[in-house]
Amino acid sequence: VTKHESGRIKLNGKMNVPQDWSNLSKIGLEGALEIRDVGTGPFQPYLAEIFEQHPGEHLVSLDTRFAGTLDGHVQLSGSLKHKNHVTRSQPGLYKESPPVHGSLDFNFIFNQDTVEFKQLNYRSDDFLLMINGTYAHFLSDKAWLKVTLKSAPFSIQKSAEYLPLRVFSREVHNRLHRFIEKGNLEITSLNIEGPRSIFEGRPNAQIEAYDSGSVILHQVDLGVDALSLKGVTGGIQFKDGVLSVKVQSARHEHVAIKNLVG
Repeated sequence: VTKHESGRIKLNGKMNVPQDWSNLSKIGLEGALEIRDVGTGPFQPYLAEIFEQHPGEHLVSLDTRFAGTLDGHVQLSGSLKHKNHVTRSQPGLYKESPPVHGSLDFNFIFNQDTVEFKQLNYRSDDFLLMINGTYAHFLSDKAWLKVTLKSAPFSIQKSAEYLPLRVFSREVHNRLHRFIEKGNLEITSLNIEGPRSIFEGRPNAQIEAYDSGSVILHQVDLGVDALSLKGVTGGIQFKDGVLSVKVQSARHEHVAIKNLVG
């Protein structure tokens, strides 16, 4: 057990070594890692490489199990939970900060230089984001990423508050809010695939021709950067560089609109 300045880290496990220990595929390992309330402060430089918006200070707890062999075949599964790390500014007072907490259930399979995301589900209150896919040959210049994302319906007004969506800049959220002022979005599928090189230097939240997906609109109001429609129910699909919109019902001023396709 290792004591961290803000929590506790516990690692236990075992290694099975056969008589022919020269064959790494025969040397098995299994165990568990437990982390309790460790602060993210020391990791901020690394988090800054991922998040366009500062994710804030959090306390992280982790329960994970691992099993595999020393030749690079390992399965890793468990759950990670985080919550705001509230610090005292003056005796009896706390810095005002909106409560942020969530959990991440994960199941990874490492096969040498390829990792399969069998489960990567993040939940925070009513927000749920589900990810699966593969990241192949990540140690070489032929690295290839293939990811599918889905979500439960979530409030567009709160998009910048959801931790996973802080990977996008405040500017991206502001542009989205100008286009869709309020309502709920549901990602039924978002498929992203390509070599690592296409993601390096890729403009924030830019949709490319090789992406595809569909989004359901739940009673959304389109804003000043779009045709003024209220209470829109419908969907958006994009594939092969073509975007299509279907409006099942909406209102424009005092006019009801139904079954609009474009």
